[in-house]
Amino acid sequence: MVTKLKSGGKESKRFSLKNGFKFFLNANILLFVIVMLFVINKNSWPEDELTGVYVFLFVFAEPASILLSIISCFSPDKMAFPRKMKWSHSKEEWIGFGIAVVGLSLFSLIFLGAGVPWPSTIVFLMLMTNAMFALYSILFHPITIGLYRANVYDKKETIADYIFKYIAICFSGVNYYIQLTLLRLPLLINKLFAIVFALILIWQAFTVIGVFNL
Repeated sequence: MVTKLKSGGKESKRFSLKNGFKFFLNANILLFVIVMLFVINKNSWPEDELTGVYVFLFVFAEPASILLSIISCFSPDKMAFPRKMKWSHSKEEWIGFGIAVVGLSLFSLIFLGAGVPWPSTIVFLMLMTNAMFALYSILFHPITIGLYRANVYDKKETIADYIFKYIAICFSGVNYYIQLTLLRLPLLINKLFAIVFALILIWQAFTVIGVFNL
């Protein structure tokens, strides 16, 4: 369902249910992948095995995805989603992707000391880095959006370009789409929600520890 309002002889979209559904679907695909990374480490769960996962999903993650999906329904003309990310099928992208995955996996091992097993350490790494970018975005959201687009959507030619592309997706992809959605809101409300979502990302990162240490 799309509602349009005429302004200056042009029709401007004011509400798009399709945009909200698309955001909700993508958010829940990401949550499914995260849960699968938890399930891989099921043998490391404590006796009360599902409590931590339920807290992660239903206390903040799912309510936040629903709220952002609702926001994304409104004023779709104010925020144009970038073109779809394309896979070039080049050997440089395959190599860059492989190096990025291996590098991020190895780097995430620093969190083994917090009681989080691999590959769930990757989830903790992703949430912590996105939380840091979210905090930075409270004051400098155009810069974080621009950096992400430069690393992910600009033309790539070298292996290093593709390595940075996938590192950017891991480190700031969640924050990027949150910030794009919040751009629809008035400035003061935007900043309030930006603070809230930065805190949620931090909370969710430490909830990952709780999944394995309750």
